[in-house]
Amino acid sequence: LQDKMTALALEVGDGLMVHALWSAAYTRSRLPFISDTLAKYGRKREDIEINAWPWIAVNDDKQKAIDDSRATVAAYSGYKEYEPFFEAIGFGDQARACQLSLGEHGDIGKVIGNVSDEMVEAFVTCGPVDEVLEKIEPFWDVVDSLCPMTPYRDLTMEQLTDYNAGLFKLVATARARAGMVAEPA
Repeated sequence: LQDKMTALALEVGDGLMVHALWSAAYTRSRLPFISDTLAKYGRKREDIEINAWPWIAVNDDKQKAIDDSRATVAAYSGYKEYEPFFEAIGFGDQARACQLSLGEHGDIGKVIGNVSDEMVEAFVTCGPVDEVLEKIEPFWDVVDSLCPMTPYRDLTMEQLTDYNAGLFKLVATARARAGMVAEPA
């Protein structure tokens, strides 16, 4: 998530696995840092794989996907160590509110009100398959591979199963459009 760990991965690793909080736009904004750091160590972009693990909540009811993702964003924004990241992208006040609330209560359910829809959508791609595919397309300008995952905090096993099924549908649809398999039913 932060520069020091990113630089270490770029110095010694075979690749960079970006944090789930890194959106496509944020990852793209980090390309100059990535390029400069690689050059510092005599490496090139093609020497590494960049892999993203974006949070994705596939649901035809986009507002439900946003609401179901809110606890995951609240939990991560509640970490004091992540405050500089949230501050840099314009959500510092909301992150501090989550930190304060988590410190007082220790219950994510009590802090989700500090996380706006806009904040959720900055970190989680929510909505129906077609909309999600369109929104994650810019990742391919930056990364070599994606490992989409569902937001997970405060979800029931049934909700997790439904969101994981949405990921399978997302991948199947993307593969079908690339001519790799038939379109899912």
